[in-house]
Amino acid sequence: MSWSTKGTASIVGRRDGKAVLELRNFQTQRAPELWIVFEYAQGVTSRKSVASLRQAWGNQDYVMPAGVAAHPPTRVYIYCAKCGKGFGVAHMRRTV
Repeated sequence: MSWSTKGTASIVGRRDGKAVLELRNFQTQRAPELWIVFEYAQGVTSRKSVASLRQAWGNQDYVMPAGVAAHPPTRVYIYCAKCGKGFGVAHMRRTV
């Protein structure tokens, strides 16, 4: 069985000097214990759970520490802790 995750993930610095992770036109498989996980350039050993996903669909914003905008992750994962699987990944790129 394969599940898809759709939408975009962007990190912007907007609220009170803090970074905001924006999920837009987002949709994934409903499941218990869905997490947003950042992965940095070092790969799997540098993954960090940053927030519990509020819902499996729709536009969502998550306020992150200010340093996230200065040092963004290379990927953002949607991860199901209960089943131990990644549901989707967004590769981050810098915008000017």
